[in-house]
Amino acid sequence: MCLTTLLFAIPHTDTTIWYFRFDTIIFGIVLYHVFVKYRDVRYCIFVHFVLNLTSAIVRIVSQYI
Repeated sequence: MCLTTLLFAIPHTDTTIWYFRFDTIIFGIVLYHVFVKYRDVRYCIFVHFVLNLTSAIVRIVSQYI
């Protein structure tokens, strides 16, 4: 679990500061458990897509509030 979480967090680091965000590590753990439960990476890709879509919508809507 630690290795897969680390492998998920590495490309999601801020390259100017080189630190891991806590939410990225938590989400890596969640994706690990999704993969263990379903044994199919497509579910992980879908969960990742939904999170990215949700955060994009929140960013866009927050600009107009």
